[in-house]
Amino acid sequence: MSAKDFSLQIYAEDGVFYEGPCYELILPCVDGEKAFLAYHEDVVYAVYNGIMRFRIPVEEAEGEDVSAAIADKNIPLSVWREAVIGTGVAYFSDNHCAVLAETAEWPDEIDENRARRALERAQEKMQRELSMREYRISQMAMARATARIRALSRKEK
Repeated sequence: MSAKDFSLQIYAEDGVFYEGPCYELILPCVDGEKAFLAYHEDVVYAVYNGIMRFRIPVEEAEGEDVSAAIADKNIPLSVWREAVIGTGVAYFSDNHCAVLAETAEWPDEIDENRARRALERAQEKMQRELSMREYRISQMAMARATARIRALSRKEK
């Protein structure tokens, strides 16, 4: 680990999603996006459904195009990665960040048709009379589906 990076661990319900060095992490949180750099103060944040972005060393990025990496005297050779993340929690302490999330997936793992059907189901359900609990569950499903579709549209650009 260098003076410009920190240790990042991202866990989803199905196991370790990413583990390694990171230069910068941007998470969707309940009250907006939060960014982390090396030696960030100790904090805990609630993570919301959305797109998570993180910059890692080129050698950590499997199958990445090195031409997309940043080369500068002050910035190590790195690439940005994006992933769709579900609700969870993130904490930063002692130059280490751990993200514990319900789900985490790379955009190329997302089935667009399935995501669109999930969005339609959630929208239909929200139009019915629901209990507060059912409404919140539908709201979360809609946010998750929207994030997945947004990630796909960003990937195409």
